[in-house]
Amino acid sequence: MSTWKETALVIFEVLRRQDQQKFERVAVTLAGRKRPYISEDKDKLRKPEIIPSTSLYFETNLSAIYMAKLCYTLVQEMGFKSTTLQFEVEA
Repeated sequence: MSTWKETALVIFEVLRRQDQQKFERVAVTLAGRKRPYISEDKDKLRKPEIIPSTSLYFETNLSAIYMAKLCYTLVQEMGFKSTTLQFEVEA
């Protein structure tokens, strides 16, 4: 994958396939200080992108650090250890 958005979409898909109901329930609880990271209402996000096979949108206007943090948090909230997810970044 060449972007953090693409990476997040792959992670979301893997987690959704594990348990779609839990994924949708947990995902909408993730929020920053001012707005949600994932929402059913795309108008609550600055730059929304649909999460395939769901009615959810996620915020793509995030730095690499926040996108990675979102992925780690979602993995943990889905019941997996944070060490389950590892990123390799090429310079």
